[in-house]
Amino acid sequence: MTILLAPGTSRTVSFVIKALLSSPSPPPIRLLAHTPASKTTLETTYGASVSVVIADLEDKATLEKAMDGVSVVFYNGPVGEHEVQLGKNAIDAAVAAGVQHFMFCSVLHPYISKMTHHRHKLDIEEYLFESGLPYTIIQFPSFAEQPTHLMQNVSIADVLKSGHINIPWEPSVLHGFLDLDDLGAVAVSILLSPEKHVRARYELVGQNLTYDEVAQVFTKFNKTRGGPAVESVKIEQEAFFARFEVGGRRLESWTKNAFHRMMTYYDERGLPGSTNILRYLLGREPTTWKALLERETVKGAQASNTGFIIE
Repeated sequence: MTILLAPGTSRTVSFVIKALLSSPSPPPIRLLAHTPASKTTLETTYGASVSVVIADLEDKATLEKAMDGVSVVFYNGPVGEHEVQLGKNAIDAAVAAGVQHFMFCSVLHPYISKMTHHRHKLDIEEYLFESGLPYTIIQFPSFAEQPTHLMQNVSIADVLKSGHINIPWEPSVLHGFLDLDDLGAVAVSILLSPEKHVRARYELVGQNLTYDEVAQVFTKFNKTRGGPAVESVKIEQEAFFARFEVGGRRLESWTKNAFHRMMTYYDERGLPGSTNILRYLLGREPTTWKALLERETVKGAQASNTGFIIE
């Protein structure tokens, strides 16, 4: 059974790759790269443990070729104006290539029409259902690789040092958080036994807290280390966007508008969810903020958490 993960350069996908390679008998793993440069990066990172193919999400022919001989596809497509078409292209290619199972990374509560990128995910879910492919959909709090409520978006080392969690939305509103290691564990259990998860839609949330409550967890943990108290601070949206200009990066107007919609929604409603499904799939308690801080400190891995929104 060959598993294709696309795109292979996605940070979320990297946690799934790590979990797959750590499984007792890893299956053949194929990673999708968009350019020769990204192909080289993936080959350097994972070596002979994986194979890497180049394909364009806008070109169904190259996608179909990349999926030749693949049993299961794990797809975490990029967020953007053309996201729906790219997702449809990947699904069409999987059908044409005879893929046996398609696993799609959606977003928590895709029916929230006030957030554009949520609507996009819902449209792809609908297309996947109507494609006839056996599928599994996992829904979690994410804006692709952008800052939302994945725990790894928080730079633990920086927060413990500075005493600030800077976010561009109201910190007293409830949100659902997810540890990417938990996501990787769940994804691998599905990818290795997809027949057990046909037509399933799983909502993945590990813990519901406000950012003020997250700051309290950091404070309690930091005091045991002689560090400062931590507080969550709402920053201006434009101050948040300014960070993307570092290094010459420029947000497209569609993406910036989607961010505005998202932050406005988070100010009022937040994005909490049920922790029951993740607990069931893991067979244990999901990772909490307290557990994450203890784990990452033991690993000495704070510096690896390079989130966009935390200082």
